[in-house]
Amino acid sequence: MFNKFFYIFLTFSLLNTQLFSQVIDLDKAINKLKTNNKTLMIYLHKTGCPYCERLEEFTFDDDKVAAYMKKHFVLLSFNASIKKDKVVYKKEWFSNKKFGEHLGYDFYPVVLFINKKGEIIQTALGYIEEDQFLTILHEAASKSNKE
Repeated sequence: MFNKFFYIFLTFSLLNTQLFSQVIDLDKAINKLKTNNKTLMIYLHKTGCPYCERLEEFTFDDDKVAAYMKKHFVLLSFNASIKKDKVVYKKEWFSNKKFGEHLGYDFYPVVLFINKKGEIIQTALGYIEEDQFLTILHEAASKSNKE
């Protein structure tokens, strides 16, 4: 069920952002983490990126990975190919692409894990297989809960 929801979410996000510009306020999302006891997981990707597609198709769609993400993380997906969307982070405005570059990432896919203080506590770069990604998820949730 979560897997179908995830793909519907990604598809709707892609279609919606193609038609309308959207603003994603990470500062507000980070503030909400204080009440829901989860970690923010940001997925940076590009249209047509084969490694991004593999990460979505195989890793994110894995039952164990999907269940763990749903339970412990708030997921936001930023497509760097869509230039009109805006991201607010630490009161600064960026396009999706510039947001990744501002953080030092100009290749895709990248998964960032952000704690309740707005600090990046873990990153995952490139395509990662299911078991290894599940280990990364456990580490990120553990680091976030130690605060």
